[in-house]
Amino acid sequence: MREIGFKPLKACQDSFQDTVSNKTMEKIMRQDSNLNPYDGFRIGRIGRVLNQIGLNQRKHHIIYKVSSGEFAIPMELTGNVMEMQLIPKEEILEELSKLREEVAITMKWIHIGTIEVVIKATFKEGIDSEIHLSIMDRRINNFRDGCLGTMIGNLYAGKLTFDIHPRIAYNLADQDFSRDLTLHQNFKRKDLMKEGNRPYSITYKIVYALSNTHHYDLFLRKEYIEIPRIFKEFAKVMTTDPIRIPRIGGVDIIMKDHPVLE
Repeated sequence: MREIGFKPLKACQDSFQDTVSNKTMEKIMRQDSNLNPYDGFRIGRIGRVLNQIGLNQRKHHIIYKVSSGEFAIPMELTGNVMEMQLIPKEEILEELSKLREEVAITMKWIHIGTIEVVIKATFKEGIDSEIHLSIMDRRINNFRDGCLGTMIGNLYAGKLTFDIHPRIAYNLADQDFSRDLTLHQNFKRKDLMKEGNRPYSITYKIVYALSNTHHYDLFLRKEYIEIPRIFKEFAKVMTTDPIRIPRIGGVDIIMKDHPVLE
């Protein structure tokens, strides 16, 4: 996998201990989400006000929403394809039911602006624990073409955060569109815990828009993956080469029925 513009990630505890202060570690653990309801989209102040009161400033009907979820990863599944059910169809139907009927029937598209991912360790700080993650659009047949970005990080500080800006859209008539984005992960410390234990959790928030058209350009032009500055000591972005991970029995491991965050 070829790197672009990043120094090699420190790979051992001694290297981290030489450079990471307790103050930095404390800041990382206190780092809160800074995701806003319009992250990744081109929308001005007037448009935000109109969206909040349920009005539309153009003939294009556009409704902005945020969805969220969380799941813990068992040790035996930390090297496999994990399916993230990003936005359940039931949630979309509920949002549409809140609209006027003449507007709801025109809504055919869902646009993904930003996905914020937080990985938090269940073990103590200071353990060298490298993790690789790729975000995939599995509608695309070619494995490389379907990769939205790859991140390599380390949970030495107990937490990692990064943002994904897919700039993609789905038609609500697509087959099972809510499961088309997948997270490929590979936790390198296979010896860290026994099977049945969960070394980390993954929490995500998704900023999305429902609209009646696909042709209106909604997205800001950002990098596919962005890492907040405070985490760059522990993570780097790769090119769009995906992580190749063998699937158990040739199928995806599906993470379903995870709790939705309030």
